[in-house]
Amino acid sequence: DGRMKLRQMQITKLRDQLGRLQTEQTNIQDYLGRIEAALRNGAHDNQIRKARVALDMAEVQKRNALENLQKGYDDLAALAGEQAANAVAGEWGRDLPVSLQ
Repeated sequence: DGRMKLRQMQITKLRDQLGRLQTEQTNIQDYLGRIEAALRNGAHDNQIRKARVALDMAEVQKRNALENLQKGYDDLAALAGEQAANAVAGEWGRDLPVSLQ
């Protein structure tokens, strides 16, 4: 079914996006760690705040991506259930008397 294939492609795209966001979050955490080390050696406090804001934003993006991925899986499951129900209804329909079809 075309809808199922489309949803599967969307899920693949969402998985890729989640992977990129997780990599970005890791990079920001590394950056934050370097800034905190620099702060201990005299760096400016403002750099720490900027890094933490970037990390918080990355966490929100990752959370949104996870929610979108879960919605994609839910939609795919609903489509599969709908297709199964239609298939079963089609089988039952063949067994019904013509007057009930």
